[in-house]
Amino acid sequence: MADEKEQGLSLHDIANLGEDVPVGDGKTVRVKGISAQGCLLLLVRFPDLQRWLAGKNLPVNEVFVQAPNTIAAIIAAGMGHPGEDEAEEDAASLPVEVQMDMVEAIYRRTFRSGFGPFAQRVLALYGAAVQSGNFGVDPATKSPQELKPSSPTDTATNESGTTPPDK
Repeated sequence: MADEKEQGLSLHDIANLGEDVPVGDGKTVRVKGISAQGCLLLLVRFPDLQRWLAGKNLPVNEVFVQAPNTIAAIIAAGMGHPGEDEAEEDAASLPVEVQMDMVEAIYRRTFRSGFGPFAQRVLALYGAAVQSGNFGVDPATKSPQELKPSSPTDTATNESGTTPPDK
């Protein structure tokens, strides 16, 4: 019998991993982390979220006005429905304490080591790519060599070796 290696988990196996959050009456809801695409959608749509994650202070009146929409969008994204209006409306209707429990769990699932270490890893990866000179290029591939013409051009020359003027 051949020595079979145990296979690891597949993407399909881990796609539904998450954290169960109590929502009342002994029931729970499973939240996931937010994908890169979901994070990008949130950051583009809510610029104050960018500033908050960067550690900048935000005016309290702006936070209170935008926070409910931002929280609903985060919950929808953390449930696997980024940018979906119906999911955001459902999330917006939840009691505020349930919303906060869900946001905290989504944060933990999205940034396992916290946002600061995540940002440091992204910046280190970006810095390594820029420093390598292969930004956006697979390091195992080389740039194509500049192509040189394989034959002389079709430009006609007269007997003196100069190109005759166009007529």
